[in-house]
Amino acid sequence: MGSRDMSANWRRRHRWILALLWLPVPGVAASGIFRGYGFGHILIETGIVAVFALLVTTASFAHASAWWLKEETSSHAAAPYRQLHDAMERYRLLFDSNPHPMWVYEEGSLRFLAVNDAAIDRYGYSRDVFLAMTIKDIRPPEDVPALLESVARNPGGIDRSGSWRHQTKDGAVFDVEITSHPLQFAGSRARLVLADDVTERKRAEEAVRAAEERFHSAFDHAPIGMNLLDLEGRFVQVNRAFSAMIGYEEEELLGKTCQSITHPE
Repeated sequence: MGSRDMSANWRRRHRWILALLWLPVPGVAASGIFRGYGFGHILIETGIVAVFALLVTTASFAHASAWWLKEETSSHAAAPYRQLHDAMERYRLLFDSNPHPMWVYEEGSLRFLAVNDAAIDRYGYSRDVFLAMTIKDIRPPEDVPALLESVARNPGGIDRSGSWRHQTKDGAVFDVEITSHPLQFAGSRARLVLADDVTERKRAEEAVRAAEERFHSAFDHAPIGMNLLDLEGRFVQVNRAFSAMIGYEEEELLGKTCQSITHPE
């Protein structure tokens, strides 16, 4: 609302008050005439009352203007703070409700400054206990030196420090992949950490690796000749018995076709 609109609005709301303030002016003039005062005397008394009414009117309008300006200024000034508060609430919601364990730790002391619900659930510590610990306390003791060496490098920006072993309150050890980045938290230099539990994935990878090793061992040591061909009929793998049977080294056979080692007759 502009000042001109505000002025008109104020006059509309307070027109009766303004009328009452200026009403004594003609009354003083009429009284002076009735009592036979001279024109100069009447003019002076009327002028005094008019000046008083004018001062009261001006003061009232100035008060209304100051109130309006304060309200408008407060409203506009509060907007950035509301936006900041809303942004902080959204960020806290993303932190607290994230399904992965997350925490903030102080870079110097390594103590926890904040933890989310997923971390409390996965590691088994209450929030109060967590905030009395450091990030060393959720590692197996033998892994702490490597941890200290890693944080001493103090990488800037987002850091994906790879796979680590973490330990729960009851001593269970599991594998995580750590992603972190620096931030200022409550006036301290800190890092925000996300821990992705990769225990099941690593177990599955290890099971596949073990199965492949068993296959290769059985294939290589089989007493009969065995080979694997691709879709074009080229050798991709042969075992020792097959190499000995046809008189070729394994390296010589890889990439060849069956036709290339078969007698034309």
